[in-house]
Amino acid sequence: MLCLRKFVFILVSIVFTLIVIPYGKGEEIKKISLEEAIKQALEKNHRIKEVIEKELQAIEDKQSAKKDLLFKVGTSYSYTKLRDEPYSLFPMGTSLNLLIDKLNTMPGPKIPHVSDKFPLSDKERVVWDFTLTQPIFTGFALISKKKIAELGVDVARYEKEVVNLELARQVRLAYFNVLLSKRGVEIAEDEVKQLEAHVKDAERFYEQGVVAHNDVLKSKVALASARQKKEKAEADLRIAIATLNILLTRDPNESTAVEDLEPETKEPQEISSLWEVALKQRPEILLLKTSLEQAGLAVRIARSSYYPQVFLVAQYERVGDDFSASNNDYGNDHNSSITLMAKWNLFEWGKTQNEVRKALHAKAGLEERLKGLTDSILLEVKQAYENLKVSQANIETARTARLQARENFRITDLQYKEGVTTSTEVLDARAYLTQAENNYFRALYGYKMAEADLLKALGEK
Repeated sequence: MLCLRKFVFILVSIVFTLIVIPYGKGEEIKKISLEEAIKQALEKNHRIKEVIEKELQAIEDKQSAKKDLLFKVGTSYSYTKLRDEPYSLFPMGTSLNLLIDKLNTMPGPKIPHVSDKFPLSDKERVVWDFTLTQPIFTGFALISKKKIAELGVDVARYEKEVVNLELARQVRLAYFNVLLSKRGVEIAEDEVKQLEAHVKDAERFYEQGVVAHNDVLKSKVALASARQKKEKAEADLRIAIATLNILLTRDPNESTAVEDLEPETKEPQEISSLWEVALKQRPEILLLKTSLEQAGLAVRIARSSYYPQVFLVAQYERVGDDFSASNNDYGNDHNSSITLMAKWNLFEWGKTQNEVRKALHAKAGLEERLKGLTDSILLEVKQAYENLKVSQANIETARTARLQARENFRITDLQYKEGVTTSTEVLDARAYLTQAENNYFRALYGYKMAEADLLKALGEK
């Protein structure tokens, strides 16, 4: 019985070692850098995949437009069954038959009557043809459509760059927000620990009769408030991580850790040079300029209806009464032809003129949109530039206030322990320190967020 118990104990120990212990200590989550986060987003995000598909669509449209300039080959096959056999009337048949009757009264062989109906084809008719059509001149419409499609590839590429810029900005902001939220949790945890220590000091002084009971109550109320703020800070961190995960196309609940970094500040360039860079690099500007080229070609396409359209048509045709259209008792069963065909719409109640004006108005609208976009980009750069300068100036101010708040709390806490100040002073000093810590990190990561906005405003890749 004793041996059986030992065996069971050993067996349970082995199972516990093999199963429980390896999972008892969680593996450390690998931290992701800002560069890696942006790279993952630009590779996996659904918005990026959407614009990539649009770019591939534009490439196929370009190839399709090129092939409109080449010849096209087609075929057709038809079978027709008539109720009556088609015929042609012979107007002289009656007169000729009268003459034949007179001739037949004379001695000699009899002449048969002539029918006044001549058959033209069989009741069943099969037509099969093979046609080759080559456009010769279309009023520059096909060439213009080809150029529009080629520019469409550039438009799709610029649209992808617009999404890339905005997505990279969002990843940067989400990344820095995770770091800021993480700092907020650390500040809240420090506040809870220090207030827990202060509550113990207050309770000890109360037991010694040094302070009143309401002193202890004030400390406990402050501690409860700090614990609530800690819970809120942890929730904010979880939301910030979920936001970043969604941008990286990960599970929102995945535990994602980011590498910390100390923002380095530097003096931005002059605003005039930044404006010049933005107007040169922003893909929205390049996109609209390309769209304007397309609009000019659209006007050319609308005007193409003023010109005739010329086509070269080569055809091989078979006509018969059987399935292969190879038997024809009334004519040749096959033939070939080459046709130079021209079509020209001479009158359409001014429709072409309306189409041309419509295209011109569309082009004018794009020109006005380009002017408005230019103004908005200049304003966007200006706002990002000023926000960056403000954030840069706030860092040093917040750093100084943080050091002063730390020292103030240290001295106040020490004075309370020595009995020369009140609990209210300690709680106020801790509140000042919490505010100063939060202000410092908001300024620190606010600078990086402002920098992300400026990078996007400049169109920096």
